[in-house]
Order: sequence, then C-alpha cells, then structure tokens
Amino acid sequence: MGAHQTFGGKLSAGFVREINYPTAMTQVTALLKEASKLDLPERAELVSSLLEDLDPNPHYVSDEEVLERLEELRSGKVKGLTRDEFWKACGRP
Repeated sequence: MGAHQTFGGKLSAGFVREINYPTAMTQVTALLKEASKLDLPERAELVSSLLEDLDPNPHYVSDEEVLERLEELRSGKVKGLTRDEFWKACGRP
C-alpha cells in the first residue's frame, strides 16, 4: 500500500472511499483537542450529533419518557443494569 496506509470507509450512500489513515488520525486528534476545550453541555451536544450521524435509524426518546423511566428506577418498580450487564447487552465482554 505504499507509505500511507489506507482503509475503506463507508459513506452513507453506500459508496466506499479510501481514507488516508495518518491524515485522518491527525484530523481526529486536532478535532479532539478542540472538542476538549468545550464545556460539558457543548461536548454532550457534539457527541449526540456525531452519534446521530452513525445510526441511520436512531431511536428518539421524549423528555417525558426519560422522566417516566427515571421515576420507575427511583421507585424500585424496575431494576437498572450494572455496568457489566450494560456492556454485555451492548455486545462487549
């Protein structure tokens, strides 16, 4: 592959493009450095926006649903997951 390693990256339209790995990582590093300067709400908004871009069929949850679920947890009506249970449910060991 020459001096620069590349890998295929999927585009939302289903096309494959070549990404120059060292350049992409330099850009990611620069973005992370800039993002680290944001305050917590701004970083949360950035993360939310990036995650939405990754999932073609996001599951939106209303504020009302969040409050209902929180109340169910607090009241003991439902039991939350442990950290290990959560990661296992996400497919991680």
